[in-house]
Amino acid sequence: MDTDMVNRLLDFQPTTWGDFRDKAIAELLYSSGLRLSELCQLNTSDISLESRICRVLGKGKKEREVPIGSLAIKALQTWYDHRELKLEKMNEQFSSTKMVSELALDLFKIF
Repeated sequence: MDTDMVNRLLDFQPTTWGDFRDKAIAELLYSSGLRLSELCQLNTSDISLESRICRVLGKGKKEREVPIGSLAIKALQTWYDHRELKLEKMNEQFSSTKMVSELALDLFKIF
């Protein structure tokens, strides 16, 4: 990915629930330097907005704490808020804690 493409991705203004999720994922990847394989395994419970860290299982099954940048924190909080609103409207229980599903797998194939 060249610099222009990264800037366009990070400047993207989300309008849908999925857009907010995708923006949060992009900001998290950019600010934390996570590997895509680590992102694919990430659960929302692995992220602490208050501490500004996420716990990841890296190479060799070693757990490590990774700092999260302020723009990623803001994007994650915005996504969480939109996610809650969507779930309330759907009036369903959300059983999965996976932060990333098909999007990360698609990105992983690209890179």
